[in-house]
Amino acid sequence: MPFARMEMNKVNILIVDDNISTLTTLSGSVDWKSIKVDEVYTAQSVEEALETFRKYSIDILLCDIEMPGTDGLTMVRRLRKEGNQVVCIFLTAHAEFEYARQAIEVNSIDYILKPYSLKDVTEKLRSAVQLCKERSQNSSYIKYGKLWVDSQETLSESSRQKLVSPESDAEHQGVHKAKEYMKDHYTEQITLNDIAAYTSYNPSYLSTIFKRHEGIPPLDYLTGIRIRQARILLACNDFSIGDVAMMVGFQNISYFNKIFKKNTGQTPREYKSSVRT
Repeated sequence: MPFARMEMNKVNILIVDDNISTLTTLSGSVDWKSIKVDEVYTAQSVEEALETFRKYSIDILLCDIEMPGTDGLTMVRRLRKEGNQVVCIFLTAHAEFEYARQAIEVNSIDYILKPYSLKDVTEKLRSAVQLCKERSQNSSYIKYGKLWVDSQETLSESSRQKLVSPESDAEHQGVHKAKEYMKDHYTEQITLNDIAAYTSYNPSYLSTIFKRHEGIPPLDYLTGIRIRQARILLACNDFSIGDVAMMVGFQNISYFNKIFKKNTGQTPREYKSSVRT
């Protein structure tokens, strides 16, 4: 069965800020066409923003943290709980460690301090658009790959039974729960026992099935999450190496340096210099 041509979806953005001047400036000054954004929506409150999410497909959220009533962080936590994976960039007037930590916890991709430059905002939005395009492409590959597999009649009956067997399905669910737990708690000091308890498996058995499905042990998977988030922080913000280490779940800076270099080939300082020059 031939594949259909894969089209990239439109990219829509929602800007949320209780300051009308900020909304007007951002929506009117960014060259949206040049960064390939199709529709720009605005909202002055969380309630208005959530209504926009209900009406339209929003791919990127540029959101102020400090707003009257419900703040931006709380809104994004609610969206994540509902399964919404909108690409999020926060705006804030305060360079506070706690804000940054919470922004990372809800999987925002960046954190912009006010007053900001239009060039800086544009570049961060350009990166967000690229991420949306990559997500769309990956989803298309998965969709058409599934159609291709479904069209094949050479899959043996024994393989089919293995794929749908209760044991295989239970393992898959256990591994999925473990991965979700690690994504939600990687900033904390979690152990294999914590992960296993969440999945209702004993640690040894969880390690066995996790490695069978993912190719690596659970704690290596956890380290991968932490290092990826550390790279984002080092590339996009001015936090110290120590702050970044703590924000992604490392209490010992020396150990963080060692693990980061093992996974990337560079120390955190070398990596930060290489991506920001």
